[in-house]
Amino acid sequence: PESVWCVQSTGRIVVTGTTSGLVRIFDTNCSQQKSVLQGHLGAVAGLECDEDKMVTSSFDGCIRVWDWRTLKCRGLMSMPILATGPAAHPPRCSRLVYDDNTV
Repeated sequence: PESVWCVQSTGRIVVTGTTSGLVRIFDTNCSQQKSVLQGHLGAVAGLECDEDKMVTSSFDGCIRVWDWRTLKCRGLMSMPILATGPAAHPPRCSRLVYDDNTV
């Protein structure tokens, strides 16, 4: 079953990152899901939004930058995942902060 791992609100829009790797976008005015973004292969661990873009991080070791206008991924960065054995968990990013040039 899918669960919500992280959430961000921009006023009338709520964005959730899920354990299945999906990013779900909801409109609070009509209480309906508007879009689903696919791309992460692991749980979405962190997300941050501004007027132009959304940045998501995942246990798959990737950071994705999404364009609000097109809802397409416009950038992808890989992060190293440190593992000490089969039961190891990647580090959780609970707050992702960025500006126009850095993540």
